[in-house]
Amino acid sequence: MKCGELCTRDVAIATERDNIADVAKLMRELHVGSVVITRDDAGRKVPVGIITDRDIVVELVAKGVSAETCMAGDIISRKLLTISDDASVWDALTRMRAEGVRRLPVVDKQSALVGILAADDLIEFVRDQVTQLTALIRREQNTETRQRR
Repeated sequence: MKCGELCTRDVAIATERDNIADVAKLMRELHVGSVVITRDDAGRKVPVGIITDRDIVVELVAKGVSAETCMAGDIISRKLLTISDDASVWDALTRMRAEGVRRLPVVDKQSALVGILAADDLIEFVRDQVTQLTALIRREQNTETRQRR
């Protein structure tokens, strides 16, 4: 399966110029733990960063920084990891594990945001694959048992 097929397409986005208080309010309204920070490039939303609820706590709240005056662009990492929509989910899993991230923005060939792939999405996908494999083994065992009677 490709990342573009599994990813969540309804992504919470903000810009580098949005203040963190507004980003946090968006997270609360949408019940999400991250917001992808995008830049407009000829009408395409190109991801340039990601802010998680943990980033807000660790980078701002714990340091006493005002969420009203701090902008999203001030706390995003400049090394954003993304994955192509035509990459396999196994590639995404390998990359997430290697880089220690739980979310990957999914982009198309023009680097425009397509969706977001979270560790939870991959866990659900792997669970479904294991369930299907288990059903196959049970079916094979039942067939073999019937044939031996």
